[in-house]
Amino acid sequence: METGFFWDAIHFDAVGLYESASLNFPAARRWIERFEAPRSWRTLALKPKFGQPAAKREWPGVVIVLQHPNDRSILRAGSTADYHRFVAEACAHYGPRAFLKKHPVTLGNRAEMALVDGLAAQHGCEIGHVNPSVIDQCEFVLTYNSTFAVDALMRGKHVVQYAPGYFWQTGCVQYSGRHVAPRIEPGEVSADQFLDFLVWKYCVHKLMPLERFAELLRILAASKELFPIPTEFSYGAYLNA
Repeated sequence: METGFFWDAIHFDAVGLYESASLNFPAARRWIERFEAPRSWRTLALKPKFGQPAAKREWPGVVIVLQHPNDRSILRAGSTADYHRFVAEACAHYGPRAFLKKHPVTLGNRAEMALVDGLAAQHGCEIGHVNPSVIDQCEFVLTYNSTFAVDALMRGKHVVQYAPGYFWQTGCVQYSGRHVAPRIEPGEVSADQFLDFLVWKYCVHKLMPLERFAELLRILAASKELFPIPTEFSYGAYLNA
């Protein structure tokens, strides 16, 4: 169980988290592609995981999503040093085509800000703390292993993921195999279909009444399914109530 994807959501996984999550199983493709959502995710009031600044920025090139260097999503997929190598390699490769979108949690970390600001300056990249408008016109979004992939998919953007994580084998993002200059491939799974699945079958609302949580946990404990959350307990059902 973990928070993420949306600001008020929790996801439950019957198998594991990050790269070992059930979303990456071959059988998950069949679940996702056959799932019929009660309503499109587009009709629900979804909010991103983190609050966003008012600052807007249009960018026609590649947007590199920065992360907290000691976040579990990084440490599960590699290391802080590996993440920093990724940022350095991406800056070196894309140069002035790249915009580095700062992570809100790291803004007070002077050492981290000095490191990423220095890499951006060294390679002629732009960098800043801006809202997701920066990805509206971009070529694609490049992440190490970030749930910002969900925000990008919601805006119809192609996502390239450098390290294994929640989305690396789902077919809706492109896994680069730890390369910063992959050939861009179209997604095999519709972003709309995947987002519907997250909302109606994989996530629940963290403010769901405790008695409903208790009932859901009993269902999960008894289920043998890969994705055991009943639709009526889902995040989408809570928002749609």
